[in-house]
Amino acid sequence: MILAQFVVMMIIVKFDSFVAKSVPVLDLKNFITDAFGTGDIDRVMKIRFTTSSKCGRHEKTTRLNGEPAHMRVFFKDRPCYNKMLFVIYKIYRVFYVAFYFYYAYTVSLIFLFLFPYLARKGVFKKIFDDGSFQGNP
Repeated sequence: MILAQFVVMMIIVKFDSFVAKSVPVLDLKNFITDAFGTGDIDRVMKIRFTTSSKCGRHEKTTRLNGEPAHMRVFFKDRPCYNKMLFVIYKIYRVFYVAFYFYYAYTVSLIFLFLFPYLARKGVFKKIFDDGSFQGNP
């Protein structure tokens, strides 16, 4: 029983490797050059604006209409609705990374090993036999 649970845990842990190996390798440069033409690769892949902290304060770029502009976008320079959406994005991102990506799998693995242990100790029998659990009539 414990060996089977261990195998299930190892399958869950290695699931991302299985998915990554099943996806065929694509040559993205050839895919982009075939779709847009060889001369357009610089136009397609050019970074116009960024929020990266690695970008210097005075780095310049050009807008689509040719006007020069600063490349880095600071939080204070965003419109109000964009600031709100960015804060909501950060809240969702923290929830996703902290709970969904790490915590949910950890809890499922804990329950995977905890339920057989509690069943062996007779905890569920006590809950169902003393009448505190109301099932279907």
